[in-house]
Amino acid sequence: MRRWKRLGTALVAFAVVLMLILSMPAVSGPLVRSLIHHNPLDLSGGTGNAQAIVVLTGGNYRDAPEYGRDVASGASVSRGRYAAFLHKKTGLPIMVVGGKPIPSVLSEGEAMENLIEEEFHVPVRWVETQAKDTEDSAFSSFKMLNRDGIANILLVTDASHMRRAELAYSKVGFKVIPAPINFIGVEKISVRSFLPSAGALSSSTLALNEWLGIAWGKIKGTFRS
Repeated sequence: MRRWKRLGTALVAFAVVLMLILSMPAVSGPLVRSLIHHNPLDLSGGTGNAQAIVVLTGGNYRDAPEYGRDVASGASVSRGRYAAFLHKKTGLPIMVVGGKPIPSVLSEGEAMENLIEEEFHVPVRWVETQAKDTEDSAFSSFKMLNRDGIANILLVTDASHMRRAELAYSKVGFKVIPAPINFIGVEKISVRSFLPSAGALSSSTLALNEWLGIAWGKIKGTFRS
């Protein structure tokens, strides 16, 4: 701004306008849906050669006063619920995957384990607690499950995250059967679709994070497709 006032002003104006655009449901909805390339898992024909259910965590509610400890939050709860549902339908053992965000006491994997076992009354066989991101979780998961001769998995995560997760888990050697949740439908366009909201901006942020993650994986050669 001091050296190139016009350029600086233009960049600030562009950033503000871009933030407003990304805050519109009419923009965030298509952005998120552009990531969804899978259908819900069809259990009517069985689960093929799947040997285990791997569920990726989606965050902790740190030091929850009503529970007196760290607990699974948000996406983790819905993913854990679906993993428990799949276990009851298929009998397959469950693995939960999630590292420890600072300054949580419990890792996301441990919080998910507590959720599934205590609230959904389903056993968890494996718990991965060190993964820092999706690629790291894929490597760690394969290292643990490979010792038990498991390579074919049902992979549980949000539909918008499944594309990147499947690429990462397939790359390390898993045969992945996607089991996505939290699909986003097409909403009728109205005036409200163009009114900025914090929720829409959050959805746009998540979508851009996924696309950047996929692009970075391809640049590094981590993902082939």
